[in-house]
Amino acid sequence: MKLSDGFQLFVTDLIAVGRSPHTVAWYRQYIERLISFFGNASLDAVTVDDLRAFLASLRSAKKRNAKDETLSPATVADFVRAIKIFYNWLERNEHVTPNGNIARRLKMPRLPKSQPKSISDDDLRKIISVARTSPREFAIVLFLTDTGCRLGGLADLRLSNLYLEHGQAVVTEKGSNTRTVFFGVETASALRAWLDVRKSETDFVFVSDDGKRLTRWGFRAIFDRLKKRAGVKGRANPHSFRHRFARSYINQGGDLGILSDLMGHADVLVTKQAYAIFQVQELQRKHDQFSPLNGLSDNTND
Repeated sequence: MKLSDGFQLFVTDLIAVGRSPHTVAWYRQYIERLISFFGNASLDAVTVDDLRAFLASLRSAKKRNAKDETLSPATVADFVRAIKIFYNWLERNEHVTPNGNIARRLKMPRLPKSQPKSISDDDLRKIISVARTSPREFAIVLFLTDTGCRLGGLADLRLSNLYLEHGQAVVTEKGSNTRTVFFGVETASALRAWLDVRKSETDFVFVSDDGKRLTRWGFRAIFDRLKKRAGVKGRANPHSFRHRFARSYINQGGDLGILSDLMGHADVLVTKQAYAIFQVQELQRKHDQFSPLNGLSDNTND
């Protein structure tokens, strides 16, 4: 079997089980580059040393549309992750033997810990301030800030799944995964103000000026405009609001397990790796707040 044939079967299975087009596109960008590197060789002709040679070549590969900038370590790690998932699928479906799952022997590269890519509090205040002039933009910004939902959930939000009186909404994210998100009185008020002026026959909450569903690109264009109007130089894309939701929750003493549920993660470890990363100053504050010596007598040194 050719690499391309195996990958097509893999993609067909992704579609069959309801994975989103964005997930399928994510695998395509990595595995199709692998296939091209090997000239669409047969599965049994590729060795683990060949895979390592491919990954080594990525270390000096240039980003698309970038003259000098090379692929980041995180991008190389994504290639390893995609290859491992692909080969594990091939093994589970008996297209390769357990011994033929050569990707099992690849090691995930170590990545430096970095701060989650959250919008800053100061930039958030600026974005909220300029968004107030538009009921739609104000409702979008508050909903993202208050719920921590993904862009896909925001784009697919429907009137039939919005419960303003309860401060809840059912969103669909990452294909067909549904979950309940929660919001407060101020966000509910902003949503009501938007719905009072919204003109559309669709069931989607957020629509364009002509009444059609806002696309992901439409939302990104809105945030680009807000960022420019607010004079914000830092990160202010839709996903940065999700990062801020999680960081704010943790910094205020929220439970990591509950946060995992609020974020829609299947595993609390995902939440910890993505968001529970603190700078030294934050760790110092956490230590001072929760030190085992807090509350003991002043005679601990006697």
